[in-house]
Amino acid sequence: MSTSDNILLRKILAGKEEEIVELYNLYKDDFLRWAKFKFRLSEEEAIDIFQDAIIAFYKNIKSGKIIQIDYSIKNYLYAIGKNLISNKLKFNQKFENEFEKLEYKLFVENEEDRIENLEARQNVMKALEALGDPCKTILKLFYFDRFSMEDIAREVNSKNANVAKAQKNRCINELRKLVLKTFKEGDFF
Repeated sequence: MSTSDNILLRKILAGKEEEIVELYNLYKDDFLRWAKFKFRLSEEEAIDIFQDAIIAFYKNIKSGKIIQIDYSIKNYLYAIGKNLISNKLKFNQKFENEFEKLEYKLFVENEEDRIENLEARQNVMKALEALGDPCKTILKLFYFDRFSMEDIAREVNSKNANVAKAQKNRCINELRKLVLKTFKEGDFF
């Protein structure tokens, strides 16, 4: 690890949280280019992953998991990011497969299937209610009321639209998990 990485790590360990902002600004652009090129992520996805990697790094420091790194902080962040991306891609693939099956069930035309359609929609609404706030509010404002991210940020007292957008993405992932838990395996073809 370089001398500057050692100094930065010591400052963070000493509680200087502004160093996390420095770390964020230092590696953000490189990480986004790497994630978008290597994993074909959108700008939004890459930003979310990078923010999650920074948070995980910070939590590892605060919990005492990290007191020294044998390689660069940049490499450590990229390793966290790669794991987060891998998990995201696996989850997205599984979710897309299951949601395609559910979507098919929601839009079929016979009466028996319409009853199942209503039950499926009710399960999605129950999962949304189970999320609680602020996720429930953010998702309803975005998907049902069609609020802009700026308006949502004001409604839920987020710092700005980017923070609200990141929060919305985390909330939709939580909703997906709840929906998949709601349905039994037999509910999907």
